[in-house]
Amino acid sequence: MIDKGAFDDGSIRLDECNRIAIREVTVRDFYCDGIVWGISHDVLVENCHLHDGDRLALHSGSGSQRSIVRRNRLRHCAEGIYFCWGAQHGLYEKNVIEDCTYGMTLGHSDSDNLIRDNDIRRSGEGGIHFRGGNKAFAPHRNRFERNRIFDSGGEKGVAIDINGETESVIVIKNELRETREPLSRIGIFIGSETRDIRCEDNQIEGFAIPIKDLRKG
Repeated sequence: MIDKGAFDDGSIRLDECNRIAIREVTVRDFYCDGIVWGISHDVLVENCHLHDGDRLALHSGSGSQRSIVRRNRLRHCAEGIYFCWGAQHGLYEKNVIEDCTYGMTLGHSDSDNLIRDNDIRRSGEGGIHFRGGNKAFAPHRNRFERNRIFDSGGEKGVAIDINGETESVIVIKNELRETREPLSRIGIFIGSETRDIRCEDNQIEGFAIPIKDLRKG
């Protein structure tokens, strides 16, 4: 257990490390990131509990390839899982993310990841959020499958927000549910500059707008 982490970057930080497993660790009341790994490949983070952090719970850091992030519980942090620059070819599954500002965010070249069977609940701003970017740096070719995202954001909250010049994203068989009033909330937002965004067999309930696709004008 790591308590009151007094570290600048991460309570647990890996740099240029390969084939590292972090299991059954609790990190709480941290001022930095909870667990962060950069330029580190084949990292496994499994069955950890991170809660009450000022910054990012799990930070899949710059250039990290083939991360496996599985069966973790993340609560009351700025972001649950943050994909950094070039976090690619990873598997993120069976995580529970509750009461974070954002459940997950993806940005610069965070591509070719499989994100499946996660629970994201009561996010303050949004469930899954793309951080934009032009075609060269947008997070392409990510697949979101069988995730459950409930009660995302305020009155204009969005469960899944895909924006920028992002291409080739698959959103399939997810359950997106809003149990509060619909207000101006959106299930899936698809920005006007995106390309080849596939939304198939999703259950979307309780939103004012189930899918807002700006590509259709």
